[in-house]
Amino acid sequence: MLTPDFMRKEGAIETVVAARPDVFNHNIETVPRLYPTIRPGARYFTSLRLLSRVKEIDPSMFTKSGLMVGLGETRGEILQVMDDLRAAEVDFLTVGQYLQPTPKHATIDRFWTPAEFDELAAMARAKGFLMVSASPLTRSSYHAGRRFCAPAHGACQSTQDLTDDGNDPAMPSERSWLSLPNSSLTWWPTCRGILNSCRGAPRRACAAARARLSRSTRSQSALVHSMKSS
Repeated sequence: MLTPDFMRKEGAIETVVAARPDVFNHNIETVPRLYPTIRPGARYFTSLRLLSRVKEIDPSMFTKSGLMVGLGETRGEILQVMDDLRAAEVDFLTVGQYLQPTPKHATIDRFWTPAEFDELAAMARAKGFLMVSASPLTRSSYHAGRRFCAPAHGACQSTQDLTDDGNDPAMPSERSWLSLPNSSLTWWPTCRGILNSCRGAPRRACAAARARLSRSTRSQSALVHSMKSS
């Protein structure tokens, strides 16, 4: 569920969390230095506090945020935003290229290269995000279901990047599904089960489940990459 920052709307966060969405999503959008010009009606730390508050209310709920690049931010500023989001215990992250929708909107400062997005994704995973989508055409909610879950297989996608059509170049396509080892065929549904095991669990059990997911995504991603290169 994608939400606004609920500024001056007391009780709104609690109402949404009580509805038990699969993922609570609020986008940080950009670095704090650019808020006065890019998000003049919002406050960076209000957004961070909202995401942190969700975890205080329900530690088992998955939270997600997204930001755009190409507005004049620096690599260091982006990495600091990642650190701030992890401090707020945000689980999932999307990073996409800003595209100017109309001449009245902010102009594009520069286009980040695919290699730079790959670097951002690697850094985000190293910082502890469970799932990351970072590419020039990544959008926060577009194909969100396909980005994080494959309904046809009851499977959860890994932390690998996704392309603009919602497909993951590091993940098996439906046509190549049966060519994967049996361990991979059983892993994809297991990923979803690991995530669901956090629901309503004590904080320690939830942390253990998240650690299992992180280890599992890394090992399976390495397996698929090795198959693609062979």
